[in-house]
Amino acid sequence: MTMLSRTLGFLVVAALAASPAFAQSKADKKAGADIKTYSLPDAGTPKGATTDVLGDQKPKGPAKPMGVKAIVSRPERMADEKLEQAIATLNQLIETTDEEDPGKPEYYARLARLYWDKAENFFNKAYGNEMFTRLKKAQDAGDDAAVAQVQTEQQELLKQRTYWEEETANAYMMVVDRYPNYLNLDSVLYLLGFTLVQMDRQDQAFPYFARVIREAPNSKYVPDALLNIGEFYFNSGRMDEAQKMYAEVENFPMASAYGLAIYKKGWCFYNMGQHEDAMNQFLKVIDYAKGDQAKSIGYGAQLLRESQRDLVMVYSQVGSPENAIKVFKAIAPTGYMDLAVRLAEGYASQGSTTSPRNCTRRSSPSTRTPRTSTRWSSTSARSSKTSTSWPPRPESWKKPAA
Repeated sequence: MTMLSRTLGFLVVAALAASPAFAQSKADKKAGADIKTYSLPDAGTPKGATTDVLGDQKPKGPAKPMGVKAIVSRPERMADEKLEQAIATLNQLIETTDEEDPGKPEYYARLARLYWDKAENFFNKAYGNEMFTRLKKAQDAGDDAAVAQVQTEQQELLKQRTYWEEETANAYMMVVDRYPNYLNLDSVLYLLGFTLVQMDRQDQAFPYFARVIREAPNSKYVPDALLNIGEFYFNSGRMDEAQKMYAEVENFPMASAYGLAIYKKGWCFYNMGQHEDAMNQFLKVIDYAKGDQAKSIGYGAQLLRESQRDLVMVYSQVGSPENAIKVFKAIAPTGYMDLAVRLAEGYASQGSTTSPRNCTRRSSPSTRTPRTSTRWSSTSARSSKTSTSWPPRPESWKKPAA
């Protein structure tokens, strides 16, 4: 157990002792489960007892935690001329190579990666410094025609990006359909699913991630495939299935998927109304995000920022305003006041009867917490009082841009 976990454990009893009751009505729990869903077409949707995740649920209210698309690193832009030469070379190899040649599926796989790089080049052009400078100059000058021209160019670039994303998926599909015995098929299956997710076609991506797990259980892509299946369940509104998938990723603590998986597991608990479990899970994420392993995954700083802010959301359900400073100072020594103000503003905006000033003033010595607990527990906090109606549904918790 880390020092952070022990410190927060010492704070918890007083925080809970002064908090409202944990008991909630069925209606409260149902409201707590409101999440963002998206409609999935019938075509391509997995069926069967273990994969039919749609049901008849309708979207109720969006929850917007960080997802897999937020942690994708974009490659540096390859020179257009060099990229075109590489694409032409591979296409020539494909045309002149016999179908039975074991190298042919590798050519398709490499071609797919180049197509993806080309798609990303169009994205980088659409949102690059040159386009931004032109747009800002036109806006500052009040030149509506110039603004419209830049925006039109940007949209054309994004259309090209979509076209080459489609070509990427088609090239990977060629390998999957024609070369089922390809040695690196697990890589192709995963990258095909990844491409479809980036295109917002998660329903079509699902079966390819499932195949990675089923057909190549020792593949290095298994943790990421499990994560993406968890994301599919999460966005489909099935929190229990999602948290089970995220829990499977916890078996791979060295994988880059691990950080996001433990974070989203906390959101599953929150959406299911299990606020104590959510609190403990976000504490686990914060511990992880401050460690050395998180530095290697590419999104550790973002993960720490998101989990600290989301912990405020859960704290409003299980902690007391009077002890907020102590708890927030333990998890964010240099930014704890921002978290406390966030909590106070939430209470104020919702018309809570709890004084927002209690969130930002220092606790008196009499409220110091005895060192008797290492986890959040409601045992000592039972009360006949009703809990505050804040926080609002998660859609109002604004997240910084990735």
